Amino acid sequence: MADGRRIGAQRSLYRGLKPSRLFTVDLQSPDGPAVVDVYIDPGVTEYSNLGVMGSTLLVNDYNFGLWTFDISRPGRPVKLGGCPTAAEGRFAHVSGDRAYIAHTFGGTIVAVDISDPRKPKRLGYYWDGVWMNYSARMAGRNGFLYVPKNYELTIVDFRDPKNPKRVGEFREESGFPLRDPFIVAFGGTAFVASVHPKTGASALRSYDLTNPARPALTAYTPLLMKRGGPGEWRSPRAGFTWPRLGAAGCGSMTCAIRRI
Repeated sequence: MADGRRIGAQRSLYRGLKPSRLFTVDLQSPDGPAVVDVYIDPGVTEYSNLGVMGSTLLVNDYNFGLWTFDISRPGRPVKLGGCPTAAEGRFAHVSGDRAYIAHTFGGTIVAVDISDPRKPKRLGYYWDGVWMNYSARMAGRNGFLYVPKNYELTIVDFRDPKNPKRVGEFREESGFPLRDPFIVAFGGTAFVASVHPKTGASALRSYDLTNPARPALTAYTPLLMKRGGPGEWRSPRAGFTWPRLGAAGCGSMTCAIRRI
């Protein structure tokens, strides 16, 4: 796990701040988890999202971009290499031998080849000038990436990483784009929480991703909670619990999904 500072500001470039730390925690004994290793990055970094591909740990760094670590010995991760994609790199998504690093401003997404974790390299990038939703994360399927913006959930065709292109967006039952979307995809289904652009009503929707370029709406569940209020939404039909962690900025929702 990373130290979770989430500074996310220009001051993260200040050399006088504490460096990023990567903790390895032994969970073999549920009653007594223990920190067995701490890696301290010598550079001016800000670790955030983590991902695992086989024996390789992928670390998103707000300042630098993408770092790779060998975790074949779980108790002693070793840094292997990195790929600079710096520019407020807040979000990461891993699919096959590719990692996608997204920037908040300008909507830039950089595709990185991680087939050789010692020498990850940039493949291409997508840019549309629209800022990302700070509170959400990306998802994807079969070469298509689902990118949460503040006022829509954009679908980007990344099958050719040197020439990615926008092919559409998720829409609700009345045909409106989704505002403040938060997406999680499991297999061939995506679950999206969003706010209606006209009424402000919150809802959880599920989409069939059989055609990943044209997600099909399959179910709709109103989220009957006041914006900003604590609590939990449960949708037995979807088989998921949706804890609400809070709301911040522009009415966007900060949420998480877990299986039940």
